[in-house]
Amino acid sequence: MTKEIEGIVLRKVPYREKDCMITVLSNNGIVNFIARGIMSQTSKNAPSCNLFCRSIFELNEKNDKLSLKQSKIIDSHYFLLSDYTKITAIQLIAEATLRFIDNDNIHIYPYLCRFLNLLQNNYDINTLIAIYLAQLIKHSGYNLEYNCCVNCGSKTDITSLDYKIGGLVCHSCAKTHKIDNTSINILNSFRYTFMVTVDKMDHYVLEKSISELLINEYINHLCDSFGIKELNSYEMYKIM
Repeated sequence: MTKEIEGIVLRKVPYREKDCMITVLSNNGIVNFIARGIMSQTSKNAPSCNLFCRSIFELNEKNDKLSLKQSKIIDSHYFLLSDYTKITAIQLIAEATLRFIDNDNIHIYPYLCRFLNLLQNNYDINTLIAIYLAQLIKHSGYNLEYNCCVNCGSKTDITSLDYKIGGLVCHSCAKTHKIDNTSINILNSFRYTFMVTVDKMDHYVLEKSISELLINEYINHLCDSFGIKELNSYEMYKIM
């Protein structure tokens, strides 16, 4: 039995002498398969299985295990690999995706495709990371409230943002819980990263200080929710 998927390679692990275990985020969720012989210089499938490459994979399925039959490149994202800052950004996104998204989640794939395309066109990196992480949160099962007060449901007089209690907070509830007001720019940027659609990811560039703040808070929220101490790739990205 064979099946075809479109996906982006997020992990490539050597297996035996010339084989690799490949993990892709696909239009069907996260998929793992073995690619036999791709470490060989004569392998026709090797280019399609490079990290961060977007390809079409035809897979053989036997005993609930998948193996690569043949593949075809859609976009190698070759130019991204020459920029160390972009590489570390993609590594951060790849690690976060593998740690925080269920295997059958199909919602995040369009955002990853758009993320890579915009990154290739030199769009603001921090804005893209903040949006992508917000979408991970949105579809992780540990969502934050971005439409109304998380405590009372009010959609008016929103003045604060608190990750511990789960999102936006109105003025009355902030007083009750003794939560400090948040700047309007941060509140608007927070909403934007959660509400923006795939086709409008390049609609607005976040202020650098705000995007950095949101990225840090989003990663802390995801790590706390999943019981993970830290993301190694984020520590690398911060020193760039």
